[in-house]
Amino acid sequence: MQGVRNEIHSLFRGIELCQSLVKLGQDVDVAILKCSFPDRASIRGRHLCRATAAEFANKMNARKLFLTHIYPECDGREAEMLHEIRRTYRGESTIAADGMRVVI
Repeated sequence: MQGVRNEIHSLFRGIELCQSLVKLGQDVDVAILKCSFPDRASIRGRHLCRATAAEFANKMNARKLFLTHIYPECDGREAEMLHEIRRTYRGESTIAADGMRVVI
């Protein structure tokens, strides 16, 4: 499984939608995506923001979206981020926390 883990990690590195990720995650119950910044204007390098995370989850038809890899730029903006994601993403969305346990 190490090869699969490495491949999945590499798919998450770019901000552009990757058709391989969409295909791999098609109709998943839970998508766990990084959301490093609150908006596109804040993106530095190759990180996702709330809009790109929502776009991935929608194209994958994910039932639930957990946002992780949250940077300090998002501190205090979590409610705003979730509100904006829920305007475009059809499923349930949550910001993940350290030690969080999820029953699937």
